[in-house]
Amino acid sequence: RGLPSAAKDALLALREALKRREKGEIELGEGCTAYELEKLDAAGHLLRFLRPVNLDSGDAALQPAMREAVARRWWCFREVFDERSKQARNGLLRLTRALHAIVETAECFPVWHHRRERGLRALTDAVSLQVRYLAGSKGDLAPSLPEPFRKQVLSGPAEPLATLAELMRYLLRLTPISDARYLSYCVSLVGATIALFDAPVVAAASTGRRATGARVSAARAASATGEGSASSRGPLQAEVLGFELLRTELPLPVHTIRVVGTGEVQRVLLSVREHVVLKPSAAPLSYPEFRTALLQMHAVAGTAQYRSMLEDLFEALSQATATVRKQDGGGAPGAA
Repeated sequence: RGLPSAAKDALLALREALKRREKGEIELGEGCTAYELEKLDAAGHLLRFLRPVNLDSGDAALQPAMREAVARRWWCFREVFDERSKQARNGLLRLTRALHAIVETAECFPVWHHRRERGLRALTDAVSLQVRYLAGSKGDLAPSLPEPFRKQVLSGPAEPLATLAELMRYLLRLTPISDARYLSYCVSLVGATIALFDAPVVAAASTGRRATGARVSAARAASATGEGSASSRGPLQAEVLGFELLRTELPLPVHTIRVVGTGEVQRVLLSVREHVVLKPSAAPLSYPEFRTALLQMHAVAGTAQYRSMLEDLFEALSQATATVRKQDGGGAPGAA
């Protein structure tokens, strides 16, 4: 019935952290808020510890050993959080309170905000939502955006319980991305093999969206066995053929992919799709920093202005080339 001491030590550390949190020692840097617990996915980690995602999958011969391991984990959990002792009982009570607090960070809503007789209807009646650009972030290029973008106010109906992920996905479909880190990530995907998941979720624009550990494992398993490439039940595997900003009034970042198995070519907005890189590009594109700078210029200036800026850039490069050739004694362009 032995369990690695690291697991028990981690549960004991969690119990102690919950104790410090309840005793108001957060100011001393020894506790954490419900928001911090939610951002750390504390509930998710605890759930995956007690119920591994691969418990009912994989090799049938390994099932007895896996179930025995899970039983040992539950035995360890009950030793730390249970009714058997005062410490374990208080730990269980604090854990329950913390889990309730995590839920409240997203689910607390004043249902009687307008009229008491509305009751729960306030959770379903759509409200008008308006979003505008907020300046001031460090390194932000948005002040250089065209005037229409900076003064644009996005509005539309939204349910009160709509998540921030849904709101961000809506914004990513309607606004250009000028973040150099995200554009560089998009360029690096060309030539890579990725796995796309059915349910589109929002991406952090600065880093690209990473799939959860369970889905990464599933995607890699499907890649190794050749399953799921064209099935709606598993991740969609695809090779990234190219990346560009749409040459339209709204320069959205779009990747061109080819689905493994069917050969179907699609154009996708990866910023709103959950994906994972299965195999990095074997031949990355040349001059990635220069490509990223051009993409930034396109996103910031807009498509119409970008065309004239490219013409000016080409003319400036031609003049610089001619000057260098003269300095090198090349004379006419054909002498180089």
